[in-house]
Amino acid sequence: MKKLLLLVVVALLPVFGFGQADLVQWQGSSSSVNLNPSIIALNGVSSAVISTGNSPTVSGEAYEGFTFSNWSNSLTLVSNQYIQFRITATANYKIDLSQFIFKQKIDQGPKKYQVRYSKSTAFAGEQSILLNEVTSSTSWVTRTLSFPSGVTLNPGETLYVRLYAYDPENPYWNGHRFTLGYQSEGPKITGTVSVATPPVPVPTNDAATTLQNTAVTIPVLTNDSYDNTLTTTVAISQQSANGNAVVNGSNQVVFTPTTGYTGTTTFQYTVANTNGTSTPATVAVSVTTPIAPTAVADTFTAPMNGFVDLNVLQNDNLGSAASVTAINTTTPSHGTVSVNAGNTIRYTPTAGYIGSDSFTYRIQTIYGTSSYVQVSLTVQPQTPTSGPLCGEYYVGTGGHFTTLTQAVNYLNANGVSCAVTFLLTNTLYQNVDANANG
Repeated sequence: MKKLLLLVVVALLPVFGFGQADLVQWQGSSSSVNLNPSIIALNGVSSAVISTGNSPTVSGEAYEGFTFSNWSNSLTLVSNQYIQFRITATANYKIDLSQFIFKQKIDQGPKKYQVRYSKSTAFAGEQSILLNEVTSSTSWVTRTLSFPSGVTLNPGETLYVRLYAYDPENPYWNGHRFTLGYQSEGPKITGTVSVATPPVPVPTNDAATTLQNTAVTIPVLTNDSYDNTLTTTVAISQQSANGNAVVNGSNQVVFTPTTGYTGTTTFQYTVANTNGTSTPATVAVSVTTPIAPTAVADTFTAPMNGFVDLNVLQNDNLGSAASVTAINTTTPSHGTVSVNAGNTIRYTPTAGYIGSDSFTYRIQTIYGTSSYVQVSLTVQPQTPTSGPLCGEYYVGTGGHFTTLTQAVNYLNANGVSCAVTFLLTNTLYQNVDANANG
C-alpha cells in the first residue's frame, strides 16, 4: 500500500522591545526531529509542536520540512488528529496576537486542512476558526492568517493553535507528505508584547431612594469593575450635605438622611485594592415624603350560624409602608368581629340571623392612619352538598334551597337524620300565599 506523509517545520528569531514582532518561530532541523521553538520576543513562552494521531519525522533536504505519517484516511476532520502550536504570556506581560504564518505544500495528491485556535487546553471550551477548510497545493503556499482584533493573552494565559489535515485524494492512502517550511520559513506567531498594568478599580455612579427619616443600605460595589480576588475596600470621599454615609463591614454604604429632609442629595466614594485607588463615583439619593395608607370599602357574604375570615386588605393601599401596624373596627349590628393574627377580620353573625349587616374599619402604618371605610355583608344559609338533613332549613331567595322542588329532591336523595322543618323565606311565602288566594 502506498504511504503518504505529512511534513511540518518550526522556528524563531531574536527580537527585543514591545512593538509588533515575531513572537515565536518553530525552525526545526534537517538532521533530527527537532520541533522545539526558538523564542524571539521576551516575556513569551511557547512549547514544542505536538503531533497527535501521527508520527513526525524529519524529512531531510528532499522535502525541507518534517514528515507526519499515519494520518487517518477520514474524509472529514478528525478532532483528535492535529498538529498543535502553543504560546503563553509570562507574568506581568500581555500579548496582543496578530498573525499565524506558515509555508506549506503537499506531496502525492491534494489533502484538505483547516486551522483553529482556543484558550482551552483540550479545546473543550470556545474555539474559533482561523482558516476555513482549504485544499493543499503541491506547490509552496504561504498562509498568513490574521487573528481577529482583541485576541489577547493576559499574564499566564495560553493560546493553542491546531492544524487539522484530512480527506486525502485516495482514502486508502494515508500519511500524505504535508510539509511546513523550516529554518527561516518555519511557522511563526506574531503580535505585540506589552507590560500588563494591573487595572485599578473602576466604580460606576449609583442611585438610591429612601423615605424621610429612614436609612437605606446601598450595595455600591454591585455595578463596579474590580479584581474580586483582591482585598477591596470602600471609602467615603465626600459626605452628603443632607445626611451621613457610613461604610459597613460588607463594603456597603448605609446612608441616613438628615431628620426632616426631603429631596435629592449626593455623596461620593472610592474603591481601593493593591492595584490602586479609583477615582470617586457619585451616589444620588432621593429622599421622599412617606405616603399614608388608604383603606377601600369591601363587600362579602357570610354563612348563617357560621363565621368568615375577611381579607379586607386585599384592595387597600398601604402607601409607603410594607405592612400595617394595626386594624381598628366598629361593631356590626347583627354579629361580632375580631382581628386575626394575619390581619384578616373574622365576622360571626348572630345565631339564626339572615340578612344584611355591616361594620367599619381603618388601617394604621408607621406612616399614618386611613379613614374608616365600610364592610357590607350578606348573611345567608349555605345549600347542603352532601349527607342527610337535620333541623330547620330555609327555602326561597337567600335560603338553603331556592325552591321547594330543590329541597324535596335533595331530601329524597339524601334522607334525614332527625326531624326536618322547611321554613319559607318572605319572598317564597308571599308567592305561595298569593297563589293560594288567587
